[in-house]
Amino acid sequence: MTHLREALVAWAAGADVAAAREPSSGLRAVALVEGVSDQAAVERLAVRRGRDLDAEGVCVVPMGGATNIRRFVDLLGPHGLDVPIVGLCDRAELGFFERALVRAGMGLDGIFVCDPDLEGELIRALGPTVVERVIALEGESRAYDIFRQQPAQRERSAEDRLHRFMGTHSGRKEQYGRVLVDALDLDDVPSPLGDLLDRLRPRDRDTGCMDLPVAWSLVLIVTAVWNFVIWPPFLKRVRKDERSRDAAGNATTFLRVHTILIAISLALAVAVGVLGIVTLF
Repeated sequence: MTHLREALVAWAAGADVAAAREPSSGLRAVALVEGVSDQAAVERLAVRRGRDLDAEGVCVVPMGGATNIRRFVDLLGPHGLDVPIVGLCDRAELGFFERALVRAGMGLDGIFVCDPDLEGELIRALGPTVVERVIALEGESRAYDIFRQQPAQRERSAEDRLHRFMGTHSGRKEQYGRVLVDALDLDDVPSPLGDLLDRLRPRDRDTGCMDLPVAWSLVLIVTAVWNFVIWPPFLKRVRKDERSRDAAGNATTFLRVHTILIAISLALAVAVGVLGIVTLF
């Protein structure tokens, strides 16, 4: 997807629209993010989760700022290439996304808002102590110590100070977008970032598989197990019931009907269990 991403960014900067349309074969979805630091974080989390976004037909596009979204929506939305669009935006920039998407006949479904931005979400998820440890591992402890001794920084909270430090050097946001994601426990991923990647998962129309919330997949699996716990012992009791055999020892309608109903229940349990496992993984 690198070629497509480069073509889209070049088009937004004034290149011929044909250059962006040409390499769109295989494109399934686009994630619009504000900058390269957001792109780095999204792509790094995908790798940590075992995802290959290129193979999935997903292109993460840094727009160079939220004010550029209208141009990208014009090209990629219903009046252009007509591919599904999701997005990650800062809380303060949500209005730009809303106006561009409404203008194109779309809504905010699939747009995930960071508070105040992705760096802030990552710092809050990790905590200042862990972030300072990451800074040390990046060899920037001295730079951070000098920064936080500045008069303007002394009264700020640790989170606010770290957040401002990320933006004081060209390329630093991109650098920390990657390494802060590496430091995350995968159970503590900020919701906007995790939800964005979840939305980008291939769905039934792309893979032939149904996409269900994890909770529903677990309900299906538990239902299947419950059926296998309940029905076989019940069948044993039915077989021992005096109504199951006539005077000659032959199976009665009572036994046959119960056996058929239990067999159907177990067959359905197998189907439900398989569906739960497939949608879970």
